[in-house]
Amino acid sequence: MASPHAHSYWRHRFAADRQAPERRRILAVEQAVRAATALGGRWPEIQQIWLFGSVLTEGFQEHSDLDLLVEGLPAAGSEGQARCKLTT
Repeated sequence: MASPHAHSYWRHRFAADRQAPERRRILAVEQAVRAATALGGRWPEIQQIWLFGSVLTEGFQEHSDLDLLVEGLPAAGSEGQARCKLTT
């Protein structure tokens, strides 16, 4: 039979494990907001940036990507268009 200490430890551990995916999802949404802010700062002609995909659902996993739809980004090769590296 497990000791009261072991029972308490595992109860807290399982609760933390259940909360971890939601914490990762919240951090990912925050990262998407930072990315959208950086894109908007680099290209002011951007009209809207949409976040979509698994990050908005319970299906978001540790290795899921962030899906952003950017409206108004200049076409490749047009003046002012360049690669933008977003760092976290």
